[in-house]
Order: sequence, then C-alpha cells, then structure tokens
Amino acid sequence: MGLFTDAYDLFCIAPVLSMLSEIYYKTDSIGTPLLSTFYVIALLGAALAPSAADSPSAPLAGLASWPVLASLDSSSGSGLGILMSSAVTMSVCSAFKKAGERSSEKTRAEESDIAWRLILMIGAIPAALTFYWRMRMPETASLHGLDLFAASANWFLVDVVFYTSNLLLSQIVSLSNKPSSTANVYDSAFEAAKVAAIVAACSTIPGYWFTVYFIDRIGRVKIQIMGFFFMAVVYLAAGIPYSWYWLHEKTNNKGFMILYGSIFFFSNFGPNTTTFIVPAELFPARFRSTCHGISGAFGKLGAIAGTVGFLWGTKHDEEHKDVFLT
Repeated sequence: MGLFTDAYDLFCIAPVLSMLSEIYYKTDSIGTPLLSTFYVIALLGAALAPSAADSPSAPLAGLASWPVLASLDSSSGSGLGILMSSAVTMSVCSAFKKAGERSSEKTRAEESDIAWRLILMIGAIPAALTFYWRMRMPETASLHGLDLFAASANWFLVDVVFYTSNLLLSQIVSLSNKPSSTANVYDSAFEAAKVAAIVAACSTIPGYWFTVYFIDRIGRVKIQIMGFFFMAVVYLAAGIPYSWYWLHEKTNNKGFMILYGSIFFFSNFGPNTTTFIVPAELFPARFRSTCHGISGAFGKLGAIAGTVGFLWGTKHDEEHKDVFLT
C-alpha cells in the first residue's frame, strides 16, 4: 500500500500541474524558481522521512512507512497506483466538467479549485488506512558500508530520470493537443491522466511482470545493467531529434510516444524494480528497513536533481516558449 500511494502521488502531479497552470497562471507562466523550490521542499521531505524509521514514536514515523513497506512488497503496488491515479483524475475531471456546463464562470472557477484538491486528497486515503498498522511495526538501525553505497547510488541514478520522465508527460500532452476555443481547465488534466494510464497499461506494468519472470533466470545485476543501458539508448533516440518529432507529421508523434513508453518499460524491466528488490534481499532482516530507507532517501535526492534540472532546462527564452511552464 505504501508503494501504491507513492505511485498515485507521483503520477497525479502532471495533470494537477496542468490544472494549476490554467487556474492560477492562465495569462502568465509559473516561475521556474518557484516551481523548483516547491519540488525541492516536497522531495526533501520524502528524503528525510526514512531517518525517522529508527523510532516508532518519531514525528515522521508515519511518513517513514515507505521504506518498510518497500522491503515487504518490492514494487508490485506501483503499477496499480499509477492506474488508480489516472482513473481518479479522469473521473474527477469528467464529473466536474459535466457539473459545471451550465454554471457561471465564477462558479466554474471555484469548482475547478476544488477538483485538483480532491484529486490529491483521495491519495491520502490509502495512507491513512495503513497508518495504524505502520505505527505498530518495530524499527532497527545499522549501516552496511559498500553494499549500502551501491544500493543508494543506483537508486539515485534511476530516480534522476524516472521523476523527470513523469514531468515530461505534461509537456508531451501540451505538444500533442492543438489549442481549442472550447477547451477548459479539465481537458489537459484528463488527457495527461489518459496518457499516463496508457503508458502504465502498455509499458510500466508489463515491465514489472517481465522482471518477475526473468529475475531468477537472468539475475538482478544483469537486469539492472540491461535496464540502464536500454534507457540510455531510448533517451538518446528520443532526445537528440526531439524537435523533429513535433515539427513534422503526426506519425512522428506516435513514434515519440512509443519511445516514451519504452523508457518506463525498461525502467521497470530494470533498475526501477531492482532498486527495490536488491536492498530487500541484500540486507539482514534486522537492518533491512533502515538500509532500504537510506537507499530510498538517496533516490529522492536524485529526484531533486532531475526535477530541478528539468525545470531549468525547459525554462522558456525569447525564441522558444516553454510549453511546460505555460
């Protein structure tokens, strides 16, 4: 359930950002420094939370449930979390859009302000359901030198690109959809959630099952190396001719979407799954939760690096308007 909630929160960010941009920054762009600050604060909280895992009564113990649950359930809940995030976002957007068809502009604005909050609040329900049982779980603390460094470094590297790929989703939707006079605040969020659901069903979840099937046949290390390698190849194929995909025929857009989906496939048939599994198997039961939490914390530091780098890398200039910040 911890990984389910983590995936839900991560993959509802892109559609919620689209709604916030339309509601609060319709005539202006969200400042890159402001966005960067918000992301750093949020991800630092995720990185520091595991430090509370050595004390069941610590104030952040509830937040620190993620490394414990990750040790028990290596990545199997993430795919369902992505699908649930998309389903909730699409349902909320459709319901509010239909309910506001005959409302005044002021009422629609107030309703849309409730809609994005509701999408985020629903993600807190599964976390609240597990809070009681989480608080009853015992904690331990220890370090394991080179093994811990290796697990942390790999998690750092994969989260640099995994979180960035999720942020890229809203940019893809903006480039794919032509401006429409009838579009409203819910449409872009609905489209982002729809694309996320398609990617999850066609790439993310199959990647997990490929890992389940091949992990004992190929091995953890080989799968991780293979995943990093093919992710690098796909990023090069998608990134070097990036503008070409969006300046030519629509078939090129489909080619880019195939590459985008392949990133998540090889991420999950690779390091995004093995980084959960290896710490759970590598460290002794007594120290597993703490070492897993430290590794995950370094992953969130990688997410900060990737997120801030993405925001500043896509910052608009005088010649090319940044579609992500509009």
